[in-house]
Amino acid sequence: MLTRARRVRIGPESLAHSAISRMTVRSRGRCGLVREEDAAPTPRRYVSCVGARITSYAVVVGIAIVAAVVTVAGMYGGELPVPDVAFLSTLFALLGVAVRAAWIGSQSARRAAQHARATAARTVEGAVRTALLEERARMSADIDAVVRGALVAIRSRTTAIEEYASGTTPPGTGSLEPRDAASFDGPAALREIQDAGRLATVKLRGLLDLLRSSSGGDVGPPDAVPQPTASPRPLGLPDLLPGLLAVTACGIEVWLAMAEGRLSPVGAALSIVTAAASVWWRRDPGRTLMLQALAVGAGLLIRAPVELGLWSVLAFALPMWRVIATPAQGPFSLIGPVALAAAASASQWIFSEENVGILVVVLGAAAATGLASRAFDSRRRRSAERATAREAELRRMAAEAVRHDRIATARELHDAISGTIGVIVMQAGAAELRWDTDRPAALRSVAVISSSADQAVRELDELVPRLADAELGGSILRGLRDLPALVERMARAGVELSASLPDPLPSVPPHIAATAYRIVQECVANAARHAPGSRIDVRVTMDGRTVDVSVVDDGPVTTGATHSGYGLRGLAERVAELGGEFAAGPGSTGGFRVEARLPIARRQETTA
Repeated sequence: MLTRARRVRIGPESLAHSAISRMTVRSRGRCGLVREEDAAPTPRRYVSCVGARITSYAVVVGIAIVAAVVTVAGMYGGELPVPDVAFLSTLFALLGVAVRAAWIGSQSARRAAQHARATAARTVEGAVRTALLEERARMSADIDAVVRGALVAIRSRTTAIEEYASGTTPPGTGSLEPRDAASFDGPAALREIQDAGRLATVKLRGLLDLLRSSSGGDVGPPDAVPQPTASPRPLGLPDLLPGLLAVTACGIEVWLAMAEGRLSPVGAALSIVTAAASVWWRRDPGRTLMLQALAVGAGLLIRAPVELGLWSVLAFALPMWRVIATPAQGPFSLIGPVALAAAASASQWIFSEENVGILVVVLGAAAATGLASRAFDSRRRRSAERATAREAELRRMAAEAVRHDRIATARELHDAISGTIGVIVMQAGAAELRWDTDRPAALRSVAVISSSADQAVRELDELVPRLADAELGGSILRGLRDLPALVERMARAGVELSASLPDPLPSVPPHIAATAYRIVQECVANAARHAPGSRIDVRVTMDGRTVDVSVVDDGPVTTGATHSGYGLRGLAERVAELGGEFAAGPGSTGGFRVEARLPIARRQETTA
């Protein structure tokens, strides 16, 4: 039966994180925004993402080709020179890809800003209530699984004993199993009740341990927003493909230039090196640009210029866009773009003046779209940081509320059920001993067991629904008006006690009344369990400013050492929360004494 209770091991910070993160939107690459719980990669999601990217790139390339054809046709009166169409198609395609990246960045920044505003608008009370409702639903199931089954079993056996004793149920009908009345074994049924009570006590103790042991812990620091970097990953297809295209185009153009005698072998080698450097455009764009600048500058100095053409659009534009779109990753991120722009412009100015304008357009467009992407990414990151900080704050508040709520529930559960089960076990043992020698006394004990089980079920029926409906801070089940019934019930159980209660019962704030009731209930149950046969004196007084509660038994002094566990600890916590005073320990003349002073808070809503 404890298998269901193990779910309580979920820490309050984990529960709060789960409740709040359910509404958290995280960025996952460039395929849009997905919910965090749906972020695990799956083959379908991967194929869908790749398909969407390929489609978008195909649209961009198609538009670029059409624009290039229209432009070249307009420039040459309807003729379409292939080199010019290829060059403009590449230029327009790269410009379109850069614009696409900037547009995606703007959409991501917009969604991140919306999420940050939505997160900022969430109230602490709403986040706390969401976490508490989830926790209370879990606790309700665990409490029912651990306690209710044992109480139902106990009640079933007491009903069987009562029906047998009254003779109202013929053998073979009602609650008894088919058997002759003469064969009914009362002591065995009472032992079953004791076993069920002890098992319920063990399970209840385990549940209380879980509630209290999982109530600690702090929420860690907020998740850091990942910093964009020039990808440290190994070279992949997105890195290699543009570089290979650039190297291929460069090789063709170099071969044609050398065939025409326009390019020296040294210039050809420098051109290939410049194109090959673009393979690292994503991994280290700063060094890529610096290497290209050195190659172009070397050709300029030795009068063996690099052959700039179609390939240079790819080789220069991609690392230029990348290095500006991402934060600086070292000195080369600053030096590289400037060095390449200067070296390439000087080379073109000296050896091919008519192409300087095209070079400026290529590098300027890459830089402009890179700046736009960087600005949008910076805006997205600031929004994500605000949202992350707010989510961390909500998680901390919710975790703290869950922690307090678990402790409050543990106290209510212990005070409402634990003492009653102890009385049931004690009375079942007494009834077993008296079954053959004093049947009326044994049946009176059975009646006490029956009423105690009914009372525990009623407490449980009140506690579990209130877990879902109670206001933040716990529920209140009992008050001073219930003390006379408690005293009468314990007296029927054979506990010798005297009670001095205010008459009439005063009106005090509900939390004060509930705490006073729980103090009396726990202390009387403890005395009956740990000091059987002792006399218990209960006093509740009020002077207008405080409610004083005193419970004293005259049992052996040594029994005070056994008054340990969650009972007195929970009472001390209750009193401390109200700003009162609590003391428990051996009495000066023997026995055990518990005293509490509860200050009466000035509240408008009061009840007995």
